[in-house]
Amino acid sequence: MKRKLASFFVIPVLQGVIFICLAWPQSVDATIDVPQPWARAAAHAGVCWTVLYGIALRESRTQGVTITRPWPWTVNSPEGAQYFETRAAAKNHIEKLIRNGQKNIDVGLMQINWRYHGHRVDWLVDELLDPTRNVMVAAEYLAETMRETDGDLEKAVGWYHNRRPARAGPYASWVLEAAKVLDKNGSCENGYGITRSSF
Repeated sequence: MKRKLASFFVIPVLQGVIFICLAWPQSVDATIDVPQPWARAAAHAGVCWTVLYGIALRESRTQGVTITRPWPWTVNSPEGAQYFETRAAAKNHIEKLIRNGQKNIDVGLMQINWRYHGHRVDWLVDELLDPTRNVMVAAEYLAETMRETDGDLEKAVGWYHNRRPARAGPYASWVLEAAKVLDKNGSCENGYGITRSSF
Protein backbone atom coordinates (compact mmCIF):
# COMPACT_ATOMS: atom_id res chain seq x y z
CA MET A 1 0.00 0.00 0.00
CA LYS A 2 1.38 3.38 -0.97
CA ARG A 3 1.74 5.62 2.06
CA LYS A 4 1.70 9.39 2.29
CA LEU A 5 4.29 11.19 4.36
CA ALA A 6 2.62 12.65 7.45
CA SER A 7 4.26 15.88 8.58
CA PHE A 8 4.06 14.89 12.25
CA PHE A 9 6.24 11.89 11.56
CA VAL A 10 8.93 13.57 9.62
CA ILE A 11 9.85 13.85 13.24
CA PRO A 12 10.54 17.30 14.73
CA VAL A 13 13.63 17.57 16.89
CA LEU A 14 15.28 20.36 18.80
CA GLN A 15 17.36 21.36 15.80
CA GLY A 16 16.16 20.03 12.49
CA VAL A 17 14.50 16.86 11.28
CA ILE A 18 15.38 13.19 11.71
CA PHE A 19 16.45 11.41 8.55
CA ILE A 20 17.17 7.69 8.85
CA CYS A 21 18.58 6.11 5.74
CA LEU A 22 17.79 2.42 6.17
CA ALA A 23 15.89 0.12 8.49
CA TRP A 24 18.92 -1.67 9.84
CA PRO A 25 20.60 -0.44 13.03
CA GLN A 26 24.03 0.08 11.54
CA SER A 27 22.51 2.61 9.14
CA VAL A 28 20.61 4.67 11.71
CA ASP A 29 21.64 8.32 11.61
CA ALA A 30 23.52 8.93 14.85
CA THR A 31 23.66 12.71 14.44
CA ILE A 32 20.05 13.38 15.43
CA ASP A 33 18.85 15.12 18.57
CA VAL A 34 16.13 13.84 20.89
CA PRO A 35 12.84 13.43 18.99
CA GLN A 36 9.34 13.99 20.29
CA PRO A 37 7.17 12.31 21.55
CA TRP A 38 9.79 9.75 22.58
CA ALA A 39 11.71 12.21 24.76
CA ARG A 40 8.64 13.24 26.73
CA ALA A 41 7.55 9.64 27.26
CA ALA A 42 11.07 8.59 28.24
CA ALA A 43 11.31 11.39 30.79
CA HIS A 44 7.92 10.48 32.22
CA ALA A 45 8.70 6.78 32.60
CA GLY A 46 12.40 7.01 33.44
CA VAL A 47 13.65 5.08 30.43
CA CYS A 48 15.83 6.01 27.49
CA TRP A 49 14.43 7.69 24.38
CA THR A 50 16.87 5.86 22.11
CA VAL A 51 15.58 2.50 23.33
CA LEU A 52 11.97 3.62 22.82
CA TYR A 53 12.76 4.87 19.35
CA GLY A 54 14.63 1.67 18.56
CA ILE A 55 11.52 -0.28 19.58
CA ALA A 56 9.40 1.93 17.33
CA LEU A 57 11.70 1.29 14.37
CA ARG A 58 11.57 -2.43 15.00
CA GLU A 59 7.81 -2.48 15.43
CA SER A 60 6.35 -0.15 12.81
CA ARG A 61 9.06 1.07 10.47
CA THR A 62 8.09 1.88 6.92
CA GLN A 63 10.35 2.81 4.04
CA GLY A 64 9.65 6.16 2.41
CA VAL A 65 11.38 7.63 -0.60
CA THR A 66 14.34 8.93 1.39
CA ILE A 67 13.80 7.91 5.01
CA THR A 68 12.79 5.00 7.17
CA ARG A 69 10.68 5.87 10.16
CA PRO A 70 8.01 4.46 12.47
CA TRP A 71 4.50 4.67 11.04
CA PRO A 72 1.62 5.70 13.36
CA TRP A 73 -1.20 3.90 11.57
CA THR A 74 0.35 0.43 11.58
CA VAL A 75 -1.98 -2.42 12.56
CA ASN A 76 -0.87 -6.02 12.92
CA SER A 77 -3.22 -8.94 13.50
CA PRO A 78 -3.50 -12.58 12.42
CA GLU A 79 -4.51 -11.12 9.05
CA GLY A 80 -1.02 -9.64 8.76
CA ALA A 81 0.57 -6.19 9.07
CA GLN A 82 -1.17 -3.28 7.40
CA TYR A 83 0.00 0.32 7.02
CA PHE A 84 -2.92 2.70 6.69
CA GLU A 85 -2.73 6.19 5.23
CA THR A 86 -4.94 7.74 7.91
CA ARG A 87 -5.79 7.34 11.56
CA ALA A 88 -9.47 6.97 10.65
CA ALA A 89 -8.76 4.06 8.31
CA ALA A 90 -6.68 2.31 10.96
CA LYS A 91 -9.41 2.85 13.55
CA ASN A 92 -12.09 1.44 11.25
CA HIS A 93 -9.99 -1.66 10.59
CA ILE A 94 -9.29 -2.26 14.28
CA GLU A 95 -12.92 -1.83 15.24
CA LYS A 96 -13.93 -4.30 12.53
CA LEU A 97 -11.43 -6.83 13.87
CA ILE A 98 -12.80 -6.38 17.38
CA ARG A 99 -16.40 -6.80 16.20
CA ASN A 100 -15.31 -10.05 14.58
CA GLY A 101 -13.97 -11.30 17.90
CA GLN A 102 -10.28 -10.62 17.30
CA LYS A 103 -8.30 -9.33 20.28
CA ASN A 104 -4.73 -10.10 19.23
CA ILE A 105 -4.14 -6.75 17.54
CA ASP A 106 -0.95 -4.67 17.67
CA VAL A 107 -1.63 -0.97 17.32
CA GLY A 108 0.31 2.11 16.24
CA LEU A 109 3.88 3.32 16.45
CA MET A 110 4.86 1.00 19.28
CA GLN A 111 2.56 -1.89 18.28
CA ILE A 112 0.75 -1.97 21.61
CA ASN A 113 -1.20 -5.22 21.91
CA TRP A 114 -4.93 -4.64 22.36
CA ARG A 115 -5.54 -7.88 24.27
CA TYR A 116 -2.89 -7.26 26.91
CA HIS A 117 -2.75 -3.48 27.11
CA GLY A 118 -6.10 -2.13 25.95
CA HIS A 119 -7.01 -1.54 29.60
CA ARG A 120 -4.27 1.09 29.78
CA VAL A 121 -6.38 3.34 27.56
CA ASP A 122 -9.78 2.25 28.94
CA TRP A 123 -10.34 0.09 25.86
CA LEU A 124 -10.58 3.14 23.60
CA VAL A 125 -9.21 2.40 20.12
CA ASP A 126 -8.84 6.05 19.19
CA GLU A 127 -6.87 6.71 22.36
CA LEU A 128 -4.40 3.95 21.57
CA LEU A 129 -4.00 5.30 18.03
CA ASP A 130 -3.01 8.70 19.39
CA PRO A 131 0.74 8.76 18.67
CA THR A 132 1.72 10.52 21.89
CA ARG A 133 -0.42 8.23 24.04
CA ASN A 134 0.79 5.15 22.18
CA VAL A 135 4.42 5.99 22.91
CA MET A 136 3.60 6.85 26.53
CA VAL A 137 1.96 3.45 27.06
CA ALA A 138 5.05 1.79 25.59
CA ALA A 139 7.38 3.78 27.85
CA GLU A 140 5.37 2.86 30.93
CA TYR A 141 5.36 -0.80 29.96
CA LEU A 142 9.11 -0.77 29.27
CA ALA A 143 9.66 0.78 32.72
CA GLU A 144 7.63 -2.08 34.20
CA THR A 145 9.71 -4.71 32.44
CA MET A 146 12.86 -2.93 33.63
CA ARG A 147 11.65 -3.23 37.21
CA GLU A 148 10.63 -6.87 36.71
CA THR A 149 14.10 -7.73 35.40
CA ASP A 150 15.98 -5.74 38.06
CA GLY A 151 17.27 -3.29 35.49
CA ASP A 152 18.45 -5.87 32.95
CA LEU A 153 17.96 -3.75 29.83
CA GLU A 154 18.45 -6.52 27.30
CA LYS A 155 15.99 -8.79 29.06
CA ALA A 156 13.50 -5.95 29.59
CA VAL A 157 13.52 -4.96 25.92
CA GLY A 158 13.10 -8.58 24.91
CA TRP A 159 10.17 -8.92 27.29
CA TYR A 160 8.52 -5.91 25.69
CA HIS A 161 8.17 -8.11 22.64
CA ASN A 162 7.86 -11.65 23.98
CA ARG A 163 8.95 -13.48 27.12
CA ARG A 164 10.14 -16.55 25.26
CA PRO A 165 13.96 -16.33 25.02
CA ALA A 166 14.05 -17.53 21.42
CA ARG A 167 12.01 -14.52 20.34
CA ALA A 168 13.08 -12.01 23.00
CA GLY A 169 16.81 -12.34 22.37
CA PRO A 170 17.04 -11.44 18.67
CA TYR A 171 14.48 -8.66 19.15
CA ALA A 172 16.44 -7.07 22.00
CA SER A 173 19.70 -7.32 20.05
CA TRP A 174 18.21 -5.44 17.09
CA VAL A 175 16.64 -2.72 19.24
CA LEU A 176 19.71 -2.17 21.39
CA GLU A 177 22.00 -1.98 18.37
CA ALA A 178 19.74 0.72 16.93
CA ALA A 179 19.68 2.51 20.29
CA LYS A 180 23.46 2.36 20.53
CA VAL A 181 23.85 4.07 17.17
CA LEU A 182 21.26 6.70 18.07
CA ASP A 183 22.77 7.37 21.49
CA LYS A 184 25.61 9.59 20.36
CA ASN A 185 26.30 10.95 23.86
CA GLY A 186 26.31 7.63 25.67
CA SER A 187 23.80 8.93 28.22
CA CYS A 188 21.46 5.97 27.89
CA GLU A 189 23.83 3.05 28.16
CA ASN A 190 21.85 1.42 30.97
CA GLY A 191 18.41 2.36 29.69
CA TYR A 192 17.99 5.27 32.05
CA GLY A 193 19.54 8.72 32.19
CA ILE A 194 16.89 10.82 30.42
CA THR A 195 15.65 13.77 32.47
CA ARG A 196 13.45 16.67 31.52
CA SER A 197 16.46 19.00 31.66
CA SER A 198 18.10 16.90 28.92
CA PHE A 199 15.88 18.50 26.33
